[in-house]
Amino acid sequence: DAYKANIEKELNEQAQKNADVQLENELVQQAVDAADCDIPDAMIEDEIDVMLREMKMRMMYQGFKFEDYLKYTGQTEDQIKEMYRPEAKNRVKMQLVLEAMVKAEGIEPTDENVEKVIADEAQRMGRDVEEFKKTLSDRQQQYLRENAAIRKVVDLVVASAQVEEKDEAE
Repeated sequence: DAYKANIEKELNEQAQKNADVQLENELVQQAVDAADCDIPDAMIEDEIDVMLREMKMRMMYQGFKFEDYLKYTGQTEDQIKEMYRPEAKNRVKMQLVLEAMVKAEGIEPTDENVEKVIADEAQRMGRDVEEFKKTLSDRQQQYLRENAAIRKVVDLVVASAQVEEKDEAE
């Protein structure tokens, strides 16, 4: 019974966490959609390249070659890039909007905020927090500090949102 209760508790916690992440994503996306900004093509192209590298890495870890994927799907690399274009544009716009919100709100992450982001990143990578911190370059520390500021903006968006719960049957 204790095992069953523990499994149920873990599943409920995971479901709540997933719902919270989905709500955050939807609220941030609404803020991004409401923003009007010009996005330089070079930034979109850079993001497409990042997404393509990520795809190639995932395939490599799974034992696939990107060239074989192209052959099996009958697609070219340019077609894959075009498929990624809308998502890349959205990612860049999201980053720009969140950075603008950090600046507009004058948000500075506390040391505790930064420590939490570092701990989360270390956990995600399956590493000890203190050992992970020792390996961070100044540039990586600055990146994580910026992530902590963006995390505060996302928390601010969620806290200020008026969310209505809907019955799933509706």
